Formats: sequence, C-alpha cells, structure tokens
Amino acid sequence: MNKYIYSLVLLAFSYVLGNAQTVNISTPAALQAALDAAKPGQTIVMAPGRYFQKGGFKIKSGIKGTANQPITLAGTSDVVLETESVDRTVGTYALYLAGKNDYWILDGFSVRLAAKGIVTDSASHTIIRNIRVTYIGAEGIHLRSFSSYNTIENCFVDSMGQDSYMKTNGYAEGIYIGSANGTNWTKYTGGKPDTCNYNIVSACSFGDFVPSENIDIKEGTVGGTITGCVFNGKGLNGANSADSWIDVKGDRYTIECNTGTTIIGAAASGYQVHENTVNSIVYGHDNIFSNNQANIASGLYAFYLHKTGMSTICSNNSVTGGLLFKGTLTNCTSTASCLTTGIVSHEKNTTVSLYPNPASDVISISISTNTKANYFICDVLGKIVKTGSVSAHNSIIDISSLNNGLYFFNSAELKSSLKFIKE
Repeated sequence: MNKYIYSLVLLAFSYVLGNAQTVNISTPAALQAALDAAKPGQTIVMAPGRYFQKGGFKIKSGIKGTANQPITLAGTSDVVLETESVDRTVGTYALYLAGKNDYWILDGFSVRLAAKGIVTDSASHTIIRNIRVTYIGAEGIHLRSFSSYNTIENCFVDSMGQDSYMKTNGYAEGIYIGSANGTNWTKYTGGKPDTCNYNIVSACSFGDFVPSENIDIKEGTVGGTITGCVFNGKGLNGANSADSWIDVKGDRYTIECNTGTTIIGAAASGYQVHENTVNSIVYGHDNIFSNNQANIASGLYAFYLHKTGMSTICSNNSVTGGLLFKGTLTNCTSTASCLTTGIVSHEKNTTVSLYPNPASDVISISISTNTKANYFICDVLGKIVKTGSVSAHNSIIDISSLNNGLYFFNSAELKSSLKFIKE
C-alpha cells in the first residue's frame, strides 16, 4: 500500500472513530486511536484483554467532554492497561490525562506495571471509578497540576512501590492529591501552589502492600471530601513519614465515614494532619473528621494533629484497640450518621437531584414526584445557614451569599441529604 492510500485509510478510520457514539476496540493501537479521536458523548468500550503500549496510553491535552456529554472509557476488570516498566527513570504512566481533559469517565478496567497508574494534569469534572490499580512503581492515582472537582470512587489500590527507590524513600502512595511544594511546584505549576481543589475520594479500598500513605493530600489543596473508604496500614514502612492511612496537609477537607484497620509496626497513627508553612502561608487547617472508625494497636492514637486546634476531631469517631485522640473532642452536629456523598437521592419512587455541583450563585433541586418539602442547608459543622421549601419538579435556591466551601442540603420529608460545593 503506497503512502497516499495509507494516509486515506487512516483518515477514514479517524473519521469513523470521531463520529460514532460507541466505539468498540480490542487492540492497543485501536485504543490509542480512539483516545486521539474522542468527541463529547462518545463511549469507548474495550474488549477483555491485555493492552500494552510502550510509554503508556495518553489522552492528549484539550480532548474533553461536556457536562451533558462526557466521554467514557470503559471496560471490565479483565481489561488491563500496561506499560514496559515500573522504573521511575523510565517515567511511564499507564493512563495519562495530559491537560484540560474535562468531563471524562474512566470506568471498570485495570491498570498495572507502570511508574504511575493514572495521572491527571489540569483535569476537572472527571470521574475515575471501579478501577483496579496494582503493581505500580510509585503512586497509584495522582490528581496533579490544578486538577479540581474530580471524583475517585470504588477503586482498589495495592502493590505500590514496585520501584525500590520509591518504596524505600516513601514515595509509593495509593492516591495522591496535589503536589509537594518545592521542586514539584516548580515543575508542574510554575512555582504556584498546586490547587487541586474540591476533589472527592469515595468508597475506595487498599490492599496489604501500600508502603506509603493510602491517601496523601498535599499543601495548597482545598475543600475535598474523603468518605466511605476502607484503609489498610499493613504495608506501611514508615519511610519519609509514611506512617498513617491518610495524611492531610490541605485545608477545609471533610474526612467522614471511613474505616481503617491494621496500624502496627512503622505506623504512628491512623488519621494525620500536618501543618506546613510555605512562603508565610500556613497549610493544614480547618479540616473535619467525623464518623470515622479505627482499629489500631494498643498505645497508638487513631488521630494525630501536628498542632492542637488546627482541625476538628468530632466525638462521633470511634476506635478499637488503641487511643482515640490526645486533645479535646468536638461535639459535631453535622452528621448524626454517614451521609450520601452523591448528588442524587432515591426514596421509594421519588428521585431528588441537585445541580450544578459545584455551584456559585444558585442550585436547582429537581423532584421526580408532585411533592412539596421543607429543607435546611448546613455547613460542615452543622450550622444551619439557610432554610426554605421546595416543590415539585424544580426549585431554584439562591446560595450566592454563602461562603465558599462544602454544604449539605437536607430534607426530612424527602429523606435526602445531599452534598454540594459552593465556589
């Protein structure tokens, strides 16, 4: 086939991929071609099998969906994306969202054998769910370079630190949000704080071989939620402060309804908050821990704050085996029980939805049945900041006067408690 005909074939193939709403692929080359040609509203479905590509798979900068038409990359757990090496010097990512890849849904497949598993740069409103991440050199999932308003849910992470240098030096976290100040801010964000804000990690679990923190939240990030996760400290090695399930250096995070097990050996405590001062700005404040459980060794603390009073430890947290917290507990009223983290609530035949989320001026409440109900909105400490009523099908609530942060829309009649972010 001469070069002219070959070029026409490639052009035709790209046209088909770019216009089909469902793209079924079964080879590594077809996968990369589909990612290159992806358009809003498309679903790329990978057939079961091993997808190996030297250097990893890449979604090019600027390829993005929309709020109404996200781009979905889907497969079952026996779809496995792999690269040639876990070595940090090779620097491969199994799947790399290279910049401004908004409104993607990554669903159901597995990634393994790479220096890092899934990395996003400047992505927003992207969902990473039902992904299995194993045998990775350093971090499993990394939200980086201003990646905000993303969700990681129901993922499983295990066998980090396959690069021995990263493992020995404490750079083998399960999920990593933001970047550490210093050379990383210089490299990824032009020296600015890596403001990966308002991200949600929900219902994720971790295996026995995660040598660094299950979740590491870096300074400069704000307003995220960690909820419903199952932490595992069996693999912690204590290197470079890798001595807890979760280490929070960001501000205004809600950490709720998580369960942690196995804090022994090199581990110091389950949930940690560290203050970090960079260019006279103090990070690591105003986080809230509510309704978490901890099963730890005798003599160890479930919660550790670098400085007392920097964050809130609610009295509804519980511990088995060790000590809860050295300091004063707060009687928080925001969560009598663990709340739904999604934006849709179902009660019998009634569906309640809240949108947009995040929102800046107004939120809309849509009710599927002919119902009128009272509501109240509270902040993360349970302070009621707004009340009113909503009626059938659609109600608009003005939130422009609220401060930026995380809030809860509550209605007893609708039996709904929905989180939203005011930005």
